[in-house]
Amino acid sequence: MSPRRKSWLKAILRSALTTKTAKARTTKAKPAKATKPKSNPKPAPKKPPQRTQVVGVAFRNHAEPPPYRGWDSLKPYFYIWPFPQTPTIGGRVILPTGEGFIVKVGVTPAAVRAEGFTLKTLDTVHRAFTPAENKAAQTKQERDFEAWLNAARRAAGLDTKGRRTKAPKELPEIPPVSGKAKPDVAGEHASTWWRLYKSARDEEESQAFRAIAQHWYTIRDGD
Repeated sequence: MSPRRKSWLKAILRSALTTKTAKARTTKAKPAKATKPKSNPKPAPKKPPQRTQVVGVAFRNHAEPPPYRGWDSLKPYFYIWPFPQTPTIGGRVILPTGEGFIVKVGVTPAAVRAEGFTLKTLDTVHRAFTPAENKAAQTKQERDFEAWLNAARRAAGLDTKGRRTKAPKELPEIPPVSGKAKPDVAGEHASTWWRLYKSARDEEESQAFRAIAQHWYTIRDGD
């Protein structure tokens, strides 16, 4: 190889080495990414299973007043209560088969099993009555109860406004004020007149209804 060619190759090599060194000096190394330590997240606490609310319902007319002997005197049928609001004693509901009153609340599934049922066999309450429906029913109930007392007052021979002689269909018929009957029938007559006596609005009604009730009690007891 000629001396000129050797000199030319050395110049090319020196130039290449100089360019590579310059690039290495100007290139900055990228910093390594910081890695977060792995943590073991705690599992979310499990929600307790929601307890099924069961209520006891007695079939009664919407406008019918509470039973004379109290809610406990009625044997209820059990239904599932699916709503978030707490049921109340005496609250009115619509059932899959018609109307009804809640008579007992807070009945647990255990109590249902004690009655011979299981949750799978129970129907669900369709809906509760609205405040407007309850107010309308209460107004009708009060009006009918007044009419019932007036019918009893007229049957007892007392001066009464109006012409109504029969009780509203939601309330017991007005029994006879006198006469004879079998002991069991006389007992029913006496119970109705005694209820009327307990609901009397004045002294005149009180005395008249009480006397009629005592008449039927006497026949019932065979005195």
